Amino acid sequence: YGELFWHRVHQLSVAYICPKHKTLLLYSNVPIHQDNKHQYISANLENCAYEDIDFNNKVTLNTALQSDKYNYSDNVIERLFDITRDIEVLINIKYPNKELGWFQEQYINKLICMGYANINGGLIRKIY
Repeated sequence: YGELFWHRVHQLSVAYICPKHKTLLLYSNVPIHQDNKHQYISANLENCAYEDIDFNNKVTLNTALQSDKYNYSDNVIERLFDITRDIEVLINIKYPNKELGWFQEQYINKLICMGYANINGGLIRKIY
């Protein structure tokens, strides 16, 4: 705690909470699109919005999100945390490499289960 840092999950527009620390993520004035896409800009007090946050005290998730500015219910807070945690799992999971044929087979099987393809994998065309 105490140091501003951008993890990959923090870069996503649907992330409002740091899943590791359970703290509110701050808004930044660093533009998303820049002239030099390889430029590194660290998170700091100058480029992050912090006008209503006292950095001498740790801002817990509940106190920040239930303040007058945000006013989220406990249920919403828990859902925001769950979403961010699930996203973090998805972006960090190591999926094994699959051949194109594997994806085609999965797709055809799903079409068969949904009734859009016959048992041989041929599409069922209905005229409406």
